[in-house]
Amino acid sequence: MHSLPAPPVPLHTMRFLLSAAVAASSAFVSAQEVRITNLAANARKQWVDIAVPQTDAASLPLLCRIDPHGFIAIKGGNVGQHSTMFHALVNIGGRQTLTGRLAAVASNPAVVPAHAASAWVTDNLPATQVMPVVLSGGQERRLGATTVREIENNQVRKVTHTRGRINGTPLVFDSWQYVYAKQDMVRVEMTFTNSDPRNGDLSFVPDAIWLETGEHLAIEYRHRLGLIQPSRQTANASHPSYGKWVQLLTPRRTMGRGESLYFTGCMLCLAQTGGATTTSYTANQVTMTLTGTERINTLTAALTAPVVGISTGWDGKWLAFGVTPEVPPAFVGTGGWASADASATSFTSLLGVAADLYVQRPRSLNRGAGTTGAQEDFGACKGAYAVTVGDPRYLWEVGYSVAEPFFRPFHYREADGTPLLQRNHLGMRTWSQLINCRTTQDCVGLTCPLPYSWPDNDWSAYDDQHRSHNNLNMLLALTGSHALRALIKDLTEIDQTQEPNRIDAPRGEGRLHMAWANMMLLLDEPTDRANLLAHMGRRVAVAQNVWLGRNFVGNAAKPVRILATGTDNTFREASTNTPVPAIIVWEHAIATMGYYAAWRVTGDTRCRDMARELSKVIVNHCIFRDTAGAWIACTAVRYLQGTQEGNALPASTYYVGSPDIHIGVSFWSWIFPAVLICRDLHSTDTALVNRCNQIVTGMGAPDSWQRSEWWAVLPR
Repeated sequence: MHSLPAPPVPLHTMRFLLSAAVAASSAFVSAQEVRITNLAANARKQWVDIAVPQTDAASLPLLCRIDPHGFIAIKGGNVGQHSTMFHALVNIGGRQTLTGRLAAVASNPAVVPAHAASAWVTDNLPATQVMPVVLSGGQERRLGATTVREIENNQVRKVTHTRGRINGTPLVFDSWQYVYAKQDMVRVEMTFTNSDPRNGDLSFVPDAIWLETGEHLAIEYRHRLGLIQPSRQTANASHPSYGKWVQLLTPRRTMGRGESLYFTGCMLCLAQTGGATTTSYTANQVTMTLTGTERINTLTAALTAPVVGISTGWDGKWLAFGVTPEVPPAFVGTGGWASADASATSFTSLLGVAADLYVQRPRSLNRGAGTTGAQEDFGACKGAYAVTVGDPRYLWEVGYSVAEPFFRPFHYREADGTPLLQRNHLGMRTWSQLINCRTTQDCVGLTCPLPYSWPDNDWSAYDDQHRSHNNLNMLLALTGSHALRALIKDLTEIDQTQEPNRIDAPRGEGRLHMAWANMMLLLDEPTDRANLLAHMGRRVAVAQNVWLGRNFVGNAAKPVRILATGTDNTFREASTNTPVPAIIVWEHAIATMGYYAAWRVTGDTRCRDMARELSKVIVNHCIFRDTAGAWIACTAVRYLQGTQEGNALPASTYYVGSPDIHIGVSFWSWIFPAVLICRDLHSTDTALVNRCNQIVTGMGAPDSWQRSEWWAVLPR
């Protein structure tokens, strides 16, 4: 049997111990393979961010080098307890991909210069500031008082967060500016959030939103978002925008309460005086010189597309389950590159087609998150093209789709614009992130009861039974985006306002625990992790108190210990045409995945025990072998009632066409992970392990990337 070691301690603690154990291993250091791709046609010399597993980064010093190219690479900050960012100063040709390895150079901070911004940035600092403007009620509404906070400061980059309300509107504007050492472009992330507890309106309809900047701001994915190019305002000298670049972000638009708009881009800073001069950066006597022409070429490249980088050593260290998706056999011949190339080509074509801000994003949940059936973001994890194949282009592709969670209405703000904290709203109660008027004691400015519906952007809240933000997790883990960090902080706070003393359907519990397990790894603040851990603990305690199987634990005569019954509309009693009370198998498999992920990350044995019980029910009582020898996963299985509750169905009832089982849509993609988990958690039960092994052998390898990402819970 092949499986990851079961963590006897929380995964983040285990990772720390592992990092200490490998710190002296030079072989471990040499294994840090990286790949860097310039997506623009122009050559460039600039910093590229590359995330490395924290357990690996622990063995690397402050100053490294990417060999064989000799690029300077400097260790930066951490992303939660999962990744460490390295910043590499690269010289790369247009559309070029470089591979190399991250090698140790020196740990002495004195060999790395202190952060110094480019003179083209500092010669007019006000020009790098973003002024958001909202046209509403016939008036231009501008940013009011702001708070400015430096949230990251190391030798390579400084990140500054600015927040303020836009006067006369319910909108809060947040921006994050990334200033890199001696680099002429400043990366920017921005959000507009419709939330003000002093205003009970459920919708806000701005007539237009635009940005004014002193330097040219290149919005990423601009053509696809349907945005016109920015223009310099030189016609009206009395207007506040005179001499500035104006970028229209949206015409008249309806924003529902709690929704955000998210934009990213680069501020392209040119010399205010002195022309295109040469500059350089030196660390440990290694110098990269940029001529004036090279600086202009780099800015031109940034105007069209980024340079992206990735470490290729994530297997065994990837998010909550650890493993990366395997390459399906059909794609092994190219190492998965044929698929990655096809995806990148398709995305490039997509960017060439003008659309709209709110159009469905390809790597996201559906606009209506509660849509029945499979959705692209579902799975144990996402990002196979990045972390399995090793293609950094996928970061650019997912960056377009990750605007999706910002659109969803769970972004609650206080009157001063700061994010809502659950500790200040102890009476607030939500269901799937929305205020539950039936129970809440704190309406956060709303008037209950709420209407059935109200105008919004047509992107629903996360329905907890369909909740998934795997692509968000992937992008945050590999880029360290501060806007995405703020987003999962929003989720952490609103999740703590969930109805207490209740659990959801099995799939809801599974999806929530998978989400929380990853959030535990990606949250930066220990207090946030502690609060989420406590909430997870309360949730599993409730589950253990109310689940149907609790009375049968330890009773060998009653092995069917499920979380809850359900129905399938196509599984009905022949005599009455009423739904059969049933074990919904795929829902219990998702619950198994969630509890297993939560146990791996937190070490909470209650989560392990739930995963043990549910996975055993699935393997022993919801999967059978047909007369041809093929393994069949039931969609639903009759749940016995009365004195027979908890009993197993007779073996004779398992056949195609049986009135006691239902075989509908094949849910193997969602059910198979429970088999792998069962094998791992019942490793001392020889008969059960043998049954699991037979199922694994019978199923074979995943036949698609979708299955591969679902099955990435344990090695097969």
